[in-house]
Amino acid sequence: MFARRRRRGLSYLPPEPTRTPILLYLVLAALFFGGIFYFKSNLLHPVKGMVLDAYTSKPVVNATVTLENDERLARTASLSRVFTTTTTLDGSFSFDKATDNIKLVVEANTYLPTQSQPDKATGIEVRLRPRNLRGIVRDQQAKPVVRANVTLNDKNVLTDNDGVFIMEDAPEEGQIFIKAAGYKSASLNFSKTASLDVNLQPLVNKGIYLRAANVSDPGTLPDLLTTLTNSGLNTVVIDLKDSNGLTFYDSKNPLARPADVAKGKISDPTAMVKAFRARGIYTIARISVFQDASLTDVKPEYALKSRSTGKLWADSARFNWANPYLKPVWDYNIDLARAAAGFGFDEIQFAFVHFPQVGTLSDIEYGRVSDADTRIQAVTGFLKEANTQLSKLGTFISVEVLGQSVLEGGDLGIGQDISQMADFVDYVSPVLFPSYFGAGSFGFDKPATQPFVVINKSLTFARSKLDGKRAQLRPWLQDFSAEGVTYGVAEVKAEIQALDEATKTATRPTGWLLWNGQGRYTTGALKG
Repeated sequence: MFARRRRRGLSYLPPEPTRTPILLYLVLAALFFGGIFYFKSNLLHPVKGMVLDAYTSKPVVNATVTLENDERLARTASLSRVFTTTTTLDGSFSFDKATDNIKLVVEANTYLPTQSQPDKATGIEVRLRPRNLRGIVRDQQAKPVVRANVTLNDKNVLTDNDGVFIMEDAPEEGQIFIKAAGYKSASLNFSKTASLDVNLQPLVNKGIYLRAANVSDPGTLPDLLTTLTNSGLNTVVIDLKDSNGLTFYDSKNPLARPADVAKGKISDPTAMVKAFRARGIYTIARISVFQDASLTDVKPEYALKSRSTGKLWADSARFNWANPYLKPVWDYNIDLARAAAGFGFDEIQFAFVHFPQVGTLSDIEYGRVSDADTRIQAVTGFLKEANTQLSKLGTFISVEVLGQSVLEGGDLGIGQDISQMADFVDYVSPVLFPSYFGAGSFGFDKPATQPFVVINKSLTFARSKLDGKRAQLRPWLQDFSAEGVTYGVAEVKAEIQALDEATKTATRPTGWLLWNGQGRYTTGALKG
């Protein structure tokens, strides 16, 4: 029974499995991998385009183009996510393989970088905006003007030895102001350009100082203008704030104390400046800065104090002084200067930009350590701030300095180091009155009798201090009698001839300014 079942079981062995032909597997594999290849290949496509200058539409060569593929699609297609190339001579670029939804980042020297997500794969056009505004400042003979001051908004740059300036991160449009000592200022509007050349017209100042009382009467102004032009003069310097701190116009600054009408207050400064300009006369507003009894009356906390009494300190002439270290004192005077620029004055000349020089100096309380370094920092700091504020208005800046500053080193104990001041102004005007030099100066017992020698030697010394600086010399000359010496045609002419001799090799002559406190000038010295 058992044996029979065993035999019977042997007769029911499972059937042999059906074998699938290997060719079928190969076909299925080919279809699978082919499908994958087809799918991936349809994910990719070439990308082509051009990089152009946004202003000129010219090709940008050697721009770096970075392509960023879609992360998910690049992973699916087994493709690197980032590729980089550079543009060719015609500004073109290409990538053999890229996904959809790409991002392009384009960078080039002197251009602002840009990124985009183009909606097409070919015919892409990327426009780069130039980063900088570059130009050359030249004179009438097409020669470069070196160290011209170029201002755009809050930025100031100086031209190099080739007259070239580069204004970095310039906007698409705006207005630049260009000024250089010995030339008329210029302003140019620009829009969507990276290149802007400028030609400056020469200006040699032949000027005189006038009190506000000399110009405040509109009825006598026409005669004054005629006298100026007939004398060959082209420049006037007018007090807008004197050494007493009085302003000769109605200032909107609450700290200002206007002068009385009887003292020569100018009722309409804008109209006055227009009258001068109509006759081709260059106008300079003179503002006395730190010697200011009016400001110290209004704001005693701004004044220099006496250590011994605690009261306002006064110099030997009984003038009170504002503290040159205080920023509010700077701001007040710069505000007045900005107002003068708004009236149309071509230039602001700052006077008394120094610390007290006469009186009991050891009794002064500055509220801080005061030494040569900090004095210089205060004086140059004020001029630097004034330069920042006024240059963007296209206004020239000058500083009146003591005549001794061109002869001696250091700060003279008053913070005036003209080598450092010259970095922040257009003109340095030393007071070179021969009668102001003491006995023994230049080897003379009475220097006032030797105007030619005094002026010539002073300017020779001064020029060496300003080598390589932005500022140029334009001195104050004497046209008044003093120290028992009468100044007339011969003496004033000698001063002007000395200046011409000392500056005959200068690349750009800047001229001179004559001083007579009463406004009475030796016009005979100005002719011929």
